[in-house]
Amino acid sequence: MTATQALVNARYRLVPRGDGWLTTELMVCDRPKFNPHHYGLVGDAPHRRPVPDVDDLTDDDRADYIERSKRRARKAVRDIMDCNGFEYFMTFTLDGGKIDRTSYTEFVKAVTHYMKNRVQRYGWIYLAVPEYHHDGEALHLHAVVRGDRYNLVDSGCVVNPKGGKPIKLSTALKYGYRREDLKTVYNVTDWTLGFSTAIRTYGDRDALRRYVGKYITKSEDKIGGRWYFSGGELARPLYVCCNIPFDDVEGDICFENDGGAFKIQYFDRKSDKADFEKGEVYDSLAPERYEE
Repeated sequence: MTATQALVNARYRLVPRGDGWLTTELMVCDRPKFNPHHYGLVGDAPHRRPVPDVDDLTDDDRADYIERSKRRARKAVRDIMDCNGFEYFMTFTLDGGKIDRTSYTEFVKAVTHYMKNRVQRYGWIYLAVPEYHHDGEALHLHAVVRGDRYNLVDSGCVVNPKGGKPIKLSTALKYGYRREDLKTVYNVTDWTLGFSTAIRTYGDRDALRRYVGKYITKSEDKIGGRWYFSGGELARPLYVCCNIPFDDVEGDICFENDGGAFKIQYFDRKSDKADFEKGEVYDSLAPERYEE
């Protein structure tokens, strides 16, 4: 944005928790960079960076472009994961006898039809990442979901405490694990195009987010032009902007180059406190405050 479009130099990031908002981080820049009322101007500005034709890029430029694209996708995944309490981690594979699982078109048609149907019938929200099998040709889907109903049946297997593929419950008990410490692996009965598993999410949110994000990280490029799918009434972060003296913030991450500097300060996720008294708060939900 131009200097006249950028009004403030700091931005708090908040995510929904219960009936309120939890402050997760503060980004502060050494000069105004944010305009909480005119985010849309960036996309319409004549100086917007053009989208390159990836096929025309050199190998180095293409690798850099893909890495930037991955970072944007990981950030989007982080936003969705932080703001939505997903209940199950599911994997959907395709039966080659029922569908061409090497065809991206057939794959997308099948999984999006299934997901949209669950959104409409059972109020699902979801984030899903496609992945190739080890053969590099067949496709399957990993998804985190939350909804009003799931059609699940106990598969007879549990999460392997040592990692890797699920193991039979009888085998885990034979190894001396206690039943109450084992996580049940379910099958999704209304997924009829192949094999499926579902595991109730457990552990902290950050670990689950990293687990889902790794499927984007290890991919060489977008599959069919998309890093992930999402749907349903997903919650998103709230950004609250204000002015804060740059030197007043001790950042956990600091970055500087010829174009300027910024810092990011991370807050304890168990706390919902943030010091909004350091500067005037521009409420992104009240744009009439800065029409002048």
